[in-house]
Amino acid sequence: MLTFVSINAQEVRIIDNKGTIQKVNKNTAGDIKYGIQTSNHFGWYLLDGSSIASLPINAQANAASLGLIGNLPDATDRVLKQSNGAQAVGSTGGQATTTLSQVNLPNVNFTGTTSTDGDHNHSGSGSSTQTLHQPWHQGTAYNVVISTGSSSSSAGDHNHTVTVNSGGVNQPIQRYQPYLVVNTFIYLGL
Repeated sequence: MLTFVSINAQEVRIIDNKGTIQKVNKNTAGDIKYGIQTSNHFGWYLLDGSSIASLPINAQANAASLGLIGNLPDATDRVLKQSNGAQAVGSTGGQATTTLSQVNLPNVNFTGTTSTDGDHNHSGSGSSTQTLHQPWHQGTAYNVVISTGSSSSSAGDHNHTVTVNSGGVNQPIQRYQPYLVVNTFIYLGL
């Protein structure tokens, strides 16, 4: 039968069935947790890319035993991902945004063609300026604006092809789901 004697932030003390008090660590080097704490505490170190050399000697040794070299991993703006076997623990990857390129879009043609039915012409409106020389008015030239309509001649049955621009501006898509911001810590001991 085990009896709990005390619990603190780092360890649990128990009395085993022989009456011996044993100390059991609550955490193991390499454990990861999320917290709202903003700095290192009770052997937990913020994964912020800080130098391992700045940690206490025991924490440095535990970091080395986990294969961490140089700096702690930087979990800033990251989610945790299990290694696929080819990725080193502590490596980072992925993108916060996605930009679609043409190869990501379905193969759709945004063009259209009108029917060839019917002989028709095209008309438009506008104005033109003509200079008239009238010598019988004391040699003065007058600019006269004449409103004219213009039209093409009938061209028989024909069609028109239209191309539509998507109007896009190449803005990346944010890939964040709704989230709660917390800090990520690794346990390296005191």
